[in-house]
Amino acid sequence: MIQLQPLSTKILHMATSKKKSFVQHELEDVGIYRRTDATRGAHVHVSLMRNGKLYQKYFVDAKCGGPTEALRLARAWRDRVAVQNPALALADFCAIVRSTNTSGIAGVSRVDKGSVSAKGVFVSRPYWCARLAVVDGKIRLKSFSVRKFGEEQARANAVQTRTDALRELGTLAFRARKAPRLVSQPEDFADLDVVLHAPAKRRLLRQQEHNERQKMARAKVLELEARRRQKDEEALNAPTNSTGIPYIGRYVTSAHRGSWCVSMIHEGKRYRKTFSDAKLGGEKSALLAAKAWRDEIFSGFERKKKIDTVTRPHVRNTSGATGVFKSRHVSKSRAFEYWVAKAPFTKGLPSQTKKFSITKYGDTLAYSMAVAARESFVASLDDELTLRHRTGRKLARDIALKSDSGVIPSGQKRSLLQLAK
Repeated sequence: MIQLQPLSTKILHMATSKKKSFVQHELEDVGIYRRTDATRGAHVHVSLMRNGKLYQKYFVDAKCGGPTEALRLARAWRDRVAVQNPALALADFCAIVRSTNTSGIAGVSRVDKGSVSAKGVFVSRPYWCARLAVVDGKIRLKSFSVRKFGEEQARANAVQTRTDALRELGTLAFRARKAPRLVSQPEDFADLDVVLHAPAKRRLLRQQEHNERQKMARAKVLELEARRRQKDEEALNAPTNSTGIPYIGRYVTSAHRGSWCVSMIHEGKRYRKTFSDAKLGGEKSALLAAKAWRDEIFSGFERKKKIDTVTRPHVRNTSGATGVFKSRHVSKSRAFEYWVAKAPFTKGLPSQTKKFSITKYGDTLAYSMAVAARESFVASLDDELTLRHRTGRKLARDIALKSDSGVIPSGQKRSLLQLAK
């Protein structure tokens, strides 16, 4: 609960009357209140109304260096607002036409004054009255009889009297006696600027730290990519079978008859052929024939794009969108549900996800946002072909880099090099 505490016995005192009690400020502390609540703790609340607009700010003791500093900074802020937003002139205030006005002129009204004659007859006398505000703050009335001047002249006299009275007010401010007394010094405003600009400096510092972390993260990603490429290269250079020749094995019978056997599986179909040393004129000739047949068959395989692979529906998917799933997190006896979009996996790089709160967006909107995020992930992929197995990637590289690559069309060679990545 907010508690109102006096700033000091000198600053505030209680003025009482038969009708109500109220807090009256000293002029140097007009609009300044000492408060304590559970959110901010002990603080000074500045509240100043200027021309129908409320200006308010809070100065917390713990952030300003104590109650004295909080009060000094609050006064400086109040003084700056008072200077930048001068109080409404009394003449302008008096010129405001109230909703109850029936004459169309502020401070001018037509009234009927009644009296009882000596004969006991009630007599009504109409007047046009001008309500005049004087410098000392008091209000006086001046009336013009309709019987004496006539309707139009009485009204004109009242309007002219009202106009002259407003002109005499000059630049006197509205409620000047209750205007705050400006007590702040230049050093107070300088200290105020330091406090007011502190959040912006903290935001700038946080942004710089964020940029530095992003820079380090990008460097880490580049390092991981370089490490992945190195590992992939080492893997491609490593033998994939006992012969070290992709998809080709060596068999020797008990009768010492040798042969090379090519065996590949693509899209569930097996491609297999044996090349005998005896039939092809020796081991080397049989190996060359086996490689030629293998390369011809392998080059004719239809390659899938990575985008087609990652958008293929999975049998265990329950969301209806590939790469999108619902996640549930429990913290402090509260359950939080999200729709999560996962980026396609890239070997050697950290995984990426985006989650959208069902509590915040609702189930339908959160799901739509997750699907859109997944589509954005997929769209960022290169339009590249892919090979799942290391043996296939190694063979694609070897075929593309063969010294006699003139027999391979240039477009097919580029595709094979891409597959080897």
